[in-house]
Amino acid sequence: MQIKTTGGKIICQICEKADTLLARIRGLMFSEKRNILFVFPHEGIQPIHSLFVFFPFHAVYLDKEMQVVEKFRVEPFEMLVKNTKPAKYLLEIPEGVGQGAEQSSEQMPQIGDELCLDGKC
Repeated sequence: MQIKTTGGKIICQICEKADTLLARIRGLMFSEKRNILFVFPHEGIQPIHSLFVFFPFHAVYLDKEMQVVEKFRVEPFEMLVKNTKPAKYLLEIPEGVGQGAEQSSEQMPQIGDELCLDGKC
């Protein structure tokens, strides 16, 4: 799937969806760099870790309306990263993957941006 802002800025051209328990548990552990959109059963606090993830990535938390509520840069092997605002979705974008070029923090979605999946906003 493709993810972009309502303004048309492409965030990731190819993004996997993790909407099952097993897919959410596995995440980026022991894997190559790839973009993942986690879909949680309920909006709330969604703690993550980066154990066995060997590269830094951006964690972008979104509410049920697909609006960015928080974002973090996560280093490999962090024990706990936890949002403080309710989130229904989490977009993980490894550095250097995003749009196919080096993804800087400025290119990432900003707090308040609303995102669209495959053109559906």
